[in-house]
Amino acid sequence: MYAIFLAIVFFTLYRILFPSISLVFSFSNINSPKNTLNLTTATLKSDTLTKGSVAANNVLSFDAHPYGNFSHVVIELTINKNSKITKDASLTIHKSYEAFFYPTGDSVGFRDGTLLAVKDTYYMVSDGVLRKFLNASIAMQLGYSKDSFMQVSQDDLKYNKAGSDIADATAYPDDTLFSVGDTYYQLKDQQLAPFVSTNAFLSQFDANQAITKNADFLNQYKLSEHLSDSQMEHWPL
Repeated sequence: MYAIFLAIVFFTLYRILFPSISLVFSFSNINSPKNTLNLTTATLKSDTLTKGSVAANNVLSFDAHPYGNFSHVVIELTINKNSKITKDASLTIHKSYEAFFYPTGDSVGFRDGTLLAVKDTYYMVSDGVLRKFLNASIAMQLGYSKDSFMQVSQDDLKYNKAGSDIADATAYPDDTLFSVGDTYYQLKDQQLAPFVSTNAFLSQFDANQAITKNADFLNQYKLSEHLSDSQMEHWPL
């Protein structure tokens, strides 16, 4: 009896301290009462979800809502014996947050100053829009390295509206990030807006996203009296 009691206590404590939730969906039986993953909002690019099958060259996307805070997720796919698996199939997961009772609106998108790449095509988020470097050479001439850009999928680019291409290798776009000594700056309206500290910058960006300059660079632009907008907009409450 003591052993059973202790086992129940430890099991209960484990579930409290390390909670888990299982979301299941059967593509073989989309109406199964055992399905705990809701695909009522599922969308396909050019087809509908019929009998649990997805036509070739289509993308199935849906939302999962595990209530609570979880540190990691495990995806398991159980394939039927007669199923044919294409080698080109891929699975992408995006983590996002949505406040309860908060109205659903447009996607927030990547913050200003973020550097993105889809294979060998490079982009920068400037003034809220996604601007493509006309070619890789322009990005390199401005002082970026290929490691500065975060590789994403083509679908990730839809979260920001498209803007004009960056075609001038002699003029830095708005929201370009710089590091001069121990201080980070963001270019806003041709003025350098400083970050309040290195930690403030690193809480928003990776260090390699800032172009390194020497002290003489500060003579080329007027220093702003305000902190970086990116820092203010995303400062934790």
